[in-house]
Amino acid sequence: MQTAEFKITGMTCDGCVETVGRHLRNLKDVSKVDVSLADESVKIEMIEPIHTNVLQQALPDDYTLIDQTKNIDPVTKEKNNTTPKQLFPLFLVFFYIAIISFVLNRNAGTVSGFMLDFMGVFYIVFSFFKFLDYKNFPGVFG
Repeated sequence: MQTAEFKITGMTCDGCVETVGRHLRNLKDVSKVDVSLADESVKIEMIEPIHTNVLQQALPDDYTLIDQTKNIDPVTKEKNNTTPKQLFPLFLVFFYIAIISFVLNRNAGTVSGFMLDFMGVFYIVFSFFKFLDYKNFPGVFG
């Protein structure tokens, strides 16, 4: 029996943990799989050694196994680098939603009306982004 531990990218929720575990358990020589969302790692106990490429092919395209013996620092640094330029689209959408909600409630002047319209416009915008990538949406938020 051999145990291997890998870093894995692409997991965002508990559904992802279940998906990764299910796909790896379906492999012939895999006896046990422990997937950790917090550590972004997967520990696999195998009866016979399995090549990393075989493990990767068993996973959906959204997930990537990284052999732990490789240098993983560039991935970690890239993940933690968030610049204001990268967040600009988020702030722009938030600004537009706030302006639309304000215009809809300029005469009423109540905070509850503003929040109701804000949530409604947010729902519409979120639905639009959902339909932009409908194929992958259930895997991320399902």
